[in-house]
Amino acid sequence: MNKLKPDDSYYMSKAVEEVENALLACPEAIPIGAVLVIDGKVRSVGTNQRVQQSSIILHGETACLDNAGTGVTIEEFSRSTLYTTLSPCLMCAGTILRFNIPRVVIAENVNFEESELFLALKGVQVDVLNDEGCIVRMRQFIESYPEVWWGDITNDLRDGDKKRRTNGDRSTLPLTPDEAYKVCLALGFSKPERFPLPR
Repeated sequence: MNKLKPDDSYYMSKAVEEVENALLACPEAIPIGAVLVIDGKVRSVGTNQRVQQSSIILHGETACLDNAGTGVTIEEFSRSTLYTTLSPCLMCAGTILRFNIPRVVIAENVNFEESELFLALKGVQVDVLNDEGCIVRMRQFIESYPEVWWGDITNDLRDGDKKRRTNGDRSTLPLTPDEAYKVCLALGFSKPERFPLPR
């Protein structure tokens, strides 16, 4: 269940600004941006760097955290929120867990989603804004530059998986929402309703 806060849209707009600036400099840039907020202050920003830097690991989220550098302590990370314009891939989710980030706010998960359940099961609060502008921008990018997009997210997705994920179908997840809810109960989570799992 989403537990959105009044300032979530504001901080997400900062991530969108980073995307817009990246597209001005490089129209083929993958339009994914992220912002790290700690104690109400933006501490780092980043955008996907596959095109600009030929990087295979600097996605929006990992670029943002890399830009934060060693100036952010683990204790500060544990009070942070990461805002991202697209649902994180598993690599980015692993980075979120590595730095003990307790909350992730996602602009949209219609065009891609593979890690929200994983993050939730690990105790991360996941909230989704369903931002129409981000949905449209990402969809247009995928349609215009499919090779760049699929090369960035993975080289191994079958055509069927590509179509399902592009259309927002969650059938590629390893567990159904009901199965995941039962896993939460089995693992002893006292309040599984905090996880964004439809019942």
